Amino acid sequence: MAAKRKSSCSVSPPPPLKKLFRSHGLDILDNPSENCGQRFFEWIIHPISVKAFYSEYFEKKPLFIKRDKSSYYDGLFHTSDIQSLLRCSDLVENSASRSDAKDYDGDDDEACDDVRFGNDLDITKYVDGKRQTVHVSGERAEPLKVWKYFNDGCSIRILRPQKYSKTMWQMLSVLDQFFGCMTGVNSYLTPAGTQGFAPHYDDVDVFVLQTEGAKHWKIHGNLNEETTLSRYSSGNFTQEEVGDPVLEVDLHAGDFLYLPRSFIHQANSFPDQHSFHITVSANFRNTWADFLEKSIPVALQSAIEDDVSFRRSLPRNCIEYMGALHSDREDSRRDDFEKNLVELVLKMVRSFPIDSAVDQIAKESMKYQVPPFLLESDVSRSTSSRAEVSITSHSMIRLVSANVARLTIEEDLAVIYHIARNSRGFMTESIGKEEFDIDFAGGLDYILTSFPDFVSVNSIPVDDSDDQISIVQSLYDCGVIEIKR
Repeated sequence: MAAKRKSSCSVSPPPPLKKLFRSHGLDILDNPSENCGQRFFEWIIHPISVKAFYSEYFEKKPLFIKRDKSSYYDGLFHTSDIQSLLRCSDLVENSASRSDAKDYDGDDDEACDDVRFGNDLDITKYVDGKRQTVHVSGERAEPLKVWKYFNDGCSIRILRPQKYSKTMWQMLSVLDQFFGCMTGVNSYLTPAGTQGFAPHYDDVDVFVLQTEGAKHWKIHGNLNEETTLSRYSSGNFTQEEVGDPVLEVDLHAGDFLYLPRSFIHQANSFPDQHSFHITVSANFRNTWADFLEKSIPVALQSAIEDDVSFRRSLPRNCIEYMGALHSDREDSRRDDFEKNLVELVLKMVRSFPIDSAVDQIAKESMKYQVPPFLLESDVSRSTSSRAEVSITSHSMIRLVSANVARLTIEEDLAVIYHIARNSRGFMTESIGKEEFDIDFAGGLDYILTSFPDFVSVNSIPVDDSDDQISIVQSLYDCGVIEIKR
């Protein structure tokens, strides 16, 4: 099979994370492992430990880290990367074919996609206490037009830069593993002396990594108890509505800021220099409330089917003593009604399908996750290499990443859901799904839990050697596993 064509037009990628970390004296991505995501997060929040972060700051209060090392986040994503992706998009639009684009090197076809306002890039400004979105959604983001907006005092927000940057893609890939849910990233380029957005709060935990210039941040805390840890983003607030800030900090290149969900914030660049930062987000729709919203209807339906108590009639004439009109009255019938209700709720809880509910949450999160970022050594061992592979009982296999797949049991089938074919830039409507005989569940579990170790095909706990090879072939073909050569 022919190798994948190398595109001659691509955003010139920043150094891959592996090279970036080595330049910082770190060596944490040489091989895939279960904890590389944690080690990367440790690097982001250094010198704060992960344990201290979760015990002292997570969902409680902001964390500001002043580093006095402007190069700390060098190589992640910068103004030069925006310039490159806009030039690349413009060249693709105006060339007969990508092969005409001889000034760009790379191997990333997806990075050459047309860049459009509203879909890939936003242009905003904050003037006279109001945020304005000044672009026309759907129009192509021509470089001259984008930079004219910027020179006129507008901020440029790149949505989902992982679509264009392999470094951003790899960053999200390992952070998805660490958080155990989808993570996201946007980048913000703000002209000197301006503000791009009105005060607001987000429905995600926000991690700000300042890569260029400086910005003054005002954090106003939670609006009220009802919006604390809100599951939904706010609209734009006026300065009068948010009042005085509870914290003000200056972020310079290399500095870090964490904002819990629902903390109102705003930021403006310094008068004499532009600002560029990337914002990593986590825990979108990843709360107990989301879990219960999905699981309680399932638990209730299961209880109704399994226990006749749920199908019995309500007490005769209960409307005569229940309801707001009767809430303050003492009546033994009310006590009996409430006691019976509590008993039913407890029965439902005892039959709660916790594991299947978590599987549903996990599958929903997988729709938003990026596909695994494979190191060169992993590409050569996976279907991405497009090489012909002969699988035998002695072949050595492992997952391509810790979070690429999830095993569920559905009716009489063992089902593998996976993100191997997910999009880098947008939600995947239907994640990968491979169905197997229920008798193969133990073998599939063995493959998933053996990561990061390679295991031989003949060690998979399935009786028939042909079945062992068949399982591995299916997982290899869909991109879930790699084969050591």
